[in-house]
Amino acid sequence: MRILHVTDFHGHQPWFDWVSRNAANYDLVALTGDLIDEALRTPVDRQIEMVRKFGEGLQGKLLICSGNHDTRDVELPYGAADWIQELRARTIGTKESVVEIHGLRIGISDWCEAPMWGDFDLLLSHQPPAKSCTAIQRPEGVDWGDIGLRDYLDAELLKPRLVLTGHVHQPKRWVGRVGQSVILNPGRRRSTAAEPARIDIDLDAGTVRWNSGMGQRDGRRLPG
Repeated sequence: MRILHVTDFHGHQPWFDWVSRNAANYDLVALTGDLIDEALRTPVDRQIEMVRKFGEGLQGKLLICSGNHDTRDVELPYGAADWIQELRARTIGTKESVVEIHGLRIGISDWCEAPMWGDFDLLLSHQPPAKSCTAIQRPEGVDWGDIGLRDYLDAELLKPRLVLTGHVHQPKRWVGRVGQSVILNPGRRRSTAAEPARIDIDLDAGTVRWNSGMGQRDGRRLPG
């Protein structure tokens, strides 16, 4: 089982195109929020239509959670945007926040929703848990993590094997750990990069491999 984890494309179409060309190499593609960006010159509705076409044309299953930029109304940047829910219904067949795909129990936590609880193989959350190296922005050292998510993980109310995140574009580390949960954040590089930053997750081999999209690479073995 191979999963491609990407995040924070902010409406940058060349990275969506790169995923479209490479998705057939994976069983699942996980895009953890900030698919669009209201600050771009391109109108939000046009960005949304581009993402819809991307998702509907993708080979394989697309998992998405919403980020803080994924709303039509910048005054109310909370919860799951309606178009995100509609796209999920088209790409995985349901708007529900808990799904089972290829034998994996997957939780999908949208922006600013209360943390989920229970056991999961994968949890998608745009915001990493607070006090994790994946939530610390370089070089400032500011923690942009979710305190509630961290509390749930610490209390073992939530016990995912992997937490796929984003939000922090230059994390201190791309991989971290809270209790028994491995936290992943591929980060985001400059839009001049031809390829997106990404993490290749191979559950059968028990490995995760990070690629910056600009020549840097790293890898780890998953705990058994």
